Amino acid sequence: MTPLMRRIFAAIDVDSNESLDFGEFLGALSLLTSPGQREAKLEFAFRLYDLDGDGYIGNSELFKVMSYMVADNLDDTQLQQVVDKTIRDADTDGDGRLSKAEFMDACAQADTTRHPIVSLKIPQGKK
Repeated sequence: MTPLMRRIFAAIDVDSNESLDFGEFLGALSLLTSPGQREAKLEFAFRLYDLDGDGYIGNSELFKVMSYMVADNLDDTQLQQVVDKTIRDADTDGDGRLSKAEFMDACAQADTTRHPIVSLKIPQGKK
């Protein structure tokens, strides 16, 4: 299982028992395939980034999860620059990390059609 898949699994495993029960599976399936539910989808995305579950996304957490997504497309220096700018732009209280509210606000201001991890849209099969 890739690191990103492990993060998605952990976010879906609501009771943190390292196993998905049918309710967790259906909840995730409903969230990811239903139109709307923007706030629920953003909360899910927040859980993907909040690695330690403390309610904040720190610089190292954002770096780690983004590194799963960009793979070899950016070197560590480039990725760190993206992470630093993201934190700087979204951190409204200046504590060097993103609260859930700051994350939600930043996503609300972003063009989510260009950020699939935020919109969490599942592509439909070709017709």
